[in-house]
Amino acid sequence: MVVAVGAGVRRQGVAAQRRWAARTSRRASLAAWMVAVVCLVPLVPDLPIAGIVDTAAPAYFTSAALSATPSGRVSVLFPYPSSSTPEGQLWQSVAAMHFRSPGGYFLVPQGPQHHIAFTPAVPYAADTLTARVLGRVYLGTPPAETGALRAALLAQLRSWHVSDLVASLDDVPRPAVSLRFLTWLMGGPPATVLGVRIWHHVPGGG
Repeated sequence: MVVAVGAGVRRQGVAAQRRWAARTSRRASLAAWMVAVVCLVPLVPDLPIAGIVDTAAPAYFTSAALSATPSGRVSVLFPYPSSSTPEGQLWQSVAAMHFRSPGGYFLVPQGPQHHIAFTPAVPYAADTLTARVLGRVYLGTPPAETGALRAALLAQLRSWHVSDLVASLDDVPRPAVSLRFLTWLMGGPPATVLGVRIWHHVPGGG
């Protein structure tokens, strides 16, 4: 009888120790999670995050209006695609590559030395007049509107077989300034279609 009682007491004691150990383990785990959460709180960024913009493409690039245009034609996009304004590449992508477009942000070897093409302003080993000028137009500091500049820009667009110029001015720093320059360059006001401005003809291009 004494042995049985002793064994029962020991079993109860062991069970109590196990319950205590389990409660202690749960408390320790909870405390560890609380410490981890407190440590991670300073790492949570303030929202919205500065410098992050909406990447949604204008509705035109997924519309029937675009689909109705000839596939494979060349469109110049504004802002002109570059490392600082790459959204045009997104527009081309959501349009299922329906059109071709000069410009973009690419890190590719060029030339006999296989240098990676990059400059802080325009990411090309050999940039173009169009890239330089439209980059300034985007910033709201376009060059002087001279006949010589217009002739050179239009000649370059025609050499690329450009069919139209498509501009989104929503996130442009000085949209009125950009619109004025583009209207001067293209010889008249654009059509407004589903959030973009379109010049359907390159002057002198036939």
